[in-house]
Amino acid sequence: MLHVSEAGIWAARRIPYMTRPVLWAWGRYYGRSRKRPHWLFTEMGNVANYRVPYRVRLRDGQLLDVAINDLTGQEICRLGYTEGPSLDIMTAIVKPGDTFFDLGAHVGHFTVVASRLVGAGGMVHSFEPDAETCRWLEGNVKVNSLANVTVNQAAVCDKVGYQDFELRTIDMMAANSLAKPNSSSGRFIRVRTTSIDEYCAEGSIKRIDFLKIDVEGAEIDVLRGARAALSGEVKPKIHIEFHPKTQEAFGRSLPELAETLLACGYQLLRITDEGPREFWLNSEEPRVFNVLALSSDDAKRLRPVLVESAIRNPEPGV
Repeated sequence: MLHVSEAGIWAARRIPYMTRPVLWAWGRYYGRSRKRPHWLFTEMGNVANYRVPYRVRLRDGQLLDVAINDLTGQEICRLGYTEGPSLDIMTAIVKPGDTFFDLGAHVGHFTVVASRLVGAGGMVHSFEPDAETCRWLEGNVKVNSLANVTVNQAAVCDKVGYQDFELRTIDMMAANSLAKPNSSSGRFIRVRTTSIDEYCAEGSIKRIDFLKIDVEGAEIDVLRGARAALSGEVKPKIHIEFHPKTQEAFGRSLPELAETLLACGYQLLRITDEGPREFWLNSEEPRVFNVLALSSDDAKRLRPVLVESAIRNPEPGV
């Protein structure tokens, strides 16, 4: 006789369409209770390749449909946000009328928040390569009636064309990447690629005020494809992920990423739970963290604002 867990995984593999109602109901329980899901729930979702939907109300009152069996979705469900210190920084420095680029938008958490911050006079340009994730992103834009958001089903790098894109398991879908990671799922799709400079030229976009980059290791390629955007008199403020493993997957390193930003004329601040701090990098950095890159003028002007924001919001994401 099969154990319950074995039976569940067998059913998810052999008759996935019949396990989806069970996972959907199970997901209601986890969404409402905000408890961490049982491993079997997560594994059955991975095997059935089913994203269990749950609608969350964010801290700012907007709605977001997430996959409750995705780690990022679970955090948003529990807290009403993810990456709280980064949200505090966005709230402090993104202004009405700004142009905001969200690279690696996932289901649209940062897109939805940025749309409110830039207001009717601003624009948000969101990029998500995976077709299904992009549909969730478009749904979240629609449910919040966001007229100032443009959604692009594309990966951003340094060239225009098409590339292979790996889809991770559902619980790790935020880690989908143009690079093959150490533990590959073996599931690839072909996605359209563009560069920031090409996209801006096609859309006659004259400036970018805030650039959020979370592209699972392709960060240096993004910067190489944004030479024109980064070389102007007014440089975009950049929020960028520093992830040692994803850089390694591209044959690169965190020091190389930092040097690329410094060569573009940026000053770097490391984002911590206590707010932005002077940038440092350990010789063998084990952690994933975010960095705020600012021009010299912006660094002088915004440091007091960022310090005040960190004091005012001791609980991240509030």
